[in-house]
This record gives sequence, structure tokens and C-alpha cells, in this order.
Amino acid sequence: MFKSNEGSFMKKILLAASVMCGVVGLCANGSTNLPEQNLTIDFGVGLKNEYFSHGRHELRKVYIPRAKVGYQIFDEVWMYTGIDSALGMAKDSLFNHVSPLVGISYNVTDEVKLDTRYLHHFYTKMPKKDRNGQPTDAKRYSNEISLGVVFDTFMKLSLGGSYDFEHKEATLEGAAGYNFDLSFLISGLGVDMWAKVGNDCTKKPWGMARLPKTHYYYYGAGADLAYKINCARVKVGVGYEGNSANKKDWMNAGSGGKKNSFVLSASIDCSF
Repeated sequence: MFKSNEGSFMKKILLAASVMCGVVGLCANGSTNLPEQNLTIDFGVGLKNEYFSHGRHELRKVYIPRAKVGYQIFDEVWMYTGIDSALGMAKDSLFNHVSPLVGISYNVTDEVKLDTRYLHHFYTKMPKKDRNGQPTDAKRYSNEISLGVVFDTFMKLSLGGSYDFEHKEATLEGAAGYNFDLSFLISGLGVDMWAKVGNDCTKKPWGMARLPKTHYYYYGAGADLAYKINCARVKVGVGYEGNSANKKDWMNAGSGGKKNSFVLSASIDCSF
């Protein structure tokens, strides 16, 4: 069973890599200009050895495909829709999710942007019964809204909040990022440094009344080596993420049961 999942995961990696390599080739040839300047298309695929969401360790050996289409509806106002996902290949990947989204962003100035979005999370492997064969009230879906502001000056600063209605989960997160330009060594090369801190309060974890509510802080920091070629950006990186909750709490006893961990990642993203 596990070997079959691993084989399927590797096929997904190879397929995604083949598609993305084709897109990178198009970018290198300069053949990706869209006819409409007010339309944007972004998509990519990523891989991580560990996956954290709101400071919770949820998945291991994760495949992360994503896509987004944006359209300018007014001056400085964009509407977008897309899909985010995180699909673990480990046998205990209960928190696999596919999340359609829709949002609006507003460029207040060249350096300040407001963004709000709605996501509907589908948890594709959330069990209907527990280990004892008893029905569980765990939700196989949830609805989340978020609002954030980004300041993009000499470095990128962001502050945002979100609320998940089914989990009754409120999150506040601040993040900072800085790019070291290494194009003097190789054109398109750089290093992205990032750090984040957050606060999470969950009153009904996974929609299950029997799980205790939690309130914890979380953190993360890392660096990615990035290489840009026209519309494509390739990154490999390492980070460290964790939370302040007790290791025996429900949120640290899930898939993998880790309170904190080093995170290795690789991704290819394209923007038209």
C-alpha cells in the first residue's frame, strides 16, 4: 500500500517536472507574452519534506501544485481565482487538502497592497471513522477568509489575519522577506531570506467537539536559492518551523507528530 502511494507520488513529480520544464523552455524562447496586459497567469509546483500550516505540522513528503489567474477589473484593483493544494505521500497523510480560492487585491500605492480572499478547503483523506471503527465528527471541508497588507519597499513586510468557520480558528501572522541579488555572479541568481511569527487560537479543531481548544504561537525562518529565467523562477531552500504548543497536544500528534522541524523545499513557478 505504501509503496503504491510512493510510486504514484513519483509519477506526479515526473509529470509536473516535465510540464514545468516545457514551460521554462517556452519562457527561455520568449514565447509567453499574453495578448491582454490586464490578465495574469501564475502556476507552479513545489516539494517539501515536511509541511506546516498555521504552525501545525500536518504532512510529510508533500507535493504542492498551485495555479492562479488574475484579471484587472479597475485601476489598481485585481480579481483572481485559483487553487492551492498540499498532497502528502506518507501513509498517514490525513490532512491532504485541495483548496479552490477567489480574492481581490488593491494596489494602494506602488509599495502597499491590500489583499482579501476566500478559500474552501477539501480534506481528501479525512476519515469518517476513528481507529476504533466509531463514526467521527471530523469535517472533510472548511471555509476560510483572510485579509492582509503587504509593504514592498527595500524589503517585503506583511501582516495578515484569517478565520476558519468550521474550526473556529483565528490566526494572525507577520512576515518579513529580503532578496539578496547575486546577478553579479550569474544573471537571474539570488537568495530569498524569510521569517514569520504567528498566533493561532482554535476552538473546534477539525470541527471535532471532543478535541480541546488550543492557543499557541508559531514561528519560522529560512533561505531559498532562486534562479529566474524570463517568466520562470526555480528555488531550492531550507527552513525551520515550529510552535509553542505542548508536544502531546492534538495538533502535534497528527501526521508525523512533530512540534518543530527543518523543512527542505524545491519549487518551480511561472508568471505570465
